[in-house]
Amino acid sequence: LLAHDTDGFNRWDAGQRLALRALLEGVRAVQQGGRPQVADALVQALGHVLAEAAADPAWTAEALQLPSELYLSEWVHPVDPAAIHTAREAVLGALARAHREALVGLYESMATPGPYRYEPSLAGRRRLRAVVLAWLVRAEPEYVARAEALYHGTDNMTDRMAALGAVQAVPGAARERLFAAFEARFRDQPLVLDKWFGLHATIPEPGTAERVRRLMDHPAFDLRNPNRVRALLGGYAHHNPVGFHREDGAGYRLVADAILQLDALNPQMAARLARAFLRWREYREPLRGHMRDSLERLAGAQLSKDTYEIVSRSLQAQG
Repeated sequence: LLAHDTDGFNRWDAGQRLALRALLEGVRAVQQGGRPQVADALVQALGHVLAEAAADPAWTAEALQLPSELYLSEWVHPVDPAAIHTAREAVLGALARAHREALVGLYESMATPGPYRYEPSLAGRRRLRAVVLAWLVRAEPEYVARAEALYHGTDNMTDRMAALGAVQAVPGAARERLFAAFEARFRDQPLVLDKWFGLHATIPEPGTAERVRRLMDHPAFDLRNPNRVRALLGGYAHHNPVGFHREDGAGYRLVADAILQLDALNPQMAARLARAFLRWREYREPLRGHMRDSLERLAGAQLSKDTYEIVSRSLQAQG
């Protein structure tokens, strides 16, 4: 279907199902101490997609999106965020290496020369180029240099965010240089700086907990600013599974600390943040126990009605 169906949705859906099967097999392999193997069928199907990318860049960009870690967590019982992340990165890296030449060619051919202008066709090309760049940096670290070149050579925010998004998952000096350059350029533009906080919050690494704690002391961070809270703390708790679900429970303690501080200032935001604990019974140990400990700590505090309702409902929920 992915290679030959003429209906765009059917092709996309077939690709997602094929990728989901490969990713779930990869999770099982990781949990058993092995390495994920990528089926030839998926490699070949991706080859067909890349070969026809020029005909519909926007569709291809969507087709290259593997099921997210949050989506995969609905299929793995008990939920194992570390295994899900490891498997997904391994499958993505293997696919990128298998099609490295095609991806490099696509990255070059999807460039949009000249000053930025918005047209739907150009937007599709930029979107595809961003996805391809994220794949390439997982194929080989050397492609991080292309992300740096894109960031410094562009005149538009779309390409800058593509470069930052590509290096976000690659530890190293290049990531920190680009993040620092972005902050220096846009520190006086609050809505843009929210993106910067969000990028930090969703770095998919266990050490992001310490990064978020440091950023809570950043001069531009304010617990009374809902957008800033949503970007940093909401991004971390709701959109960074491997960071939030850290093995030692530090991610949960960080978010619980933030909820206690935030509850007196903005109970609705605190309650929304507390929802990150709702599914605690679905996770493997020791994560489940650490989440319960943080919930019980919150339940013992003087919380607002909104936040207490979420915390108590979480503790009473049946697994």
